[in-house]
Amino acid sequence: MGKNLILQERLTRTTLDLPQDLLERSKRFVDEGKVKSRNVLIAAALEAYLDSLEQLEIDNAFAAMRTDEAYRRLALDLADDFALSDQEALEAVEG
Repeated sequence: MGKNLILQERLTRTTLDLPQDLLERSKRFVDEGKVKSRNVLIAAALEAYLDSLEQLEIDNAFAAMRTDEAYRRLALDLADDFALSDQEALEAVEG
């Protein structure tokens, strides 16, 4: 979700307590016109943080696959099953 989508979505009002330092830092960027509003800044920062948490979940799931013997056997079997067609495709491209 990009910056513009945040503004286009239906917004829900909420209250949030921020450390004074974060409030002052956010105010500077808003006052300098680098961010349209504190609301936009907080929504974008929260979205970026949640995106990183979701990516970490995906990375952890793939990391778990490394030690999953059943998955490893399946992956090797699939690689073997497609080895001939992969080779044929490579030869066709390299011509």
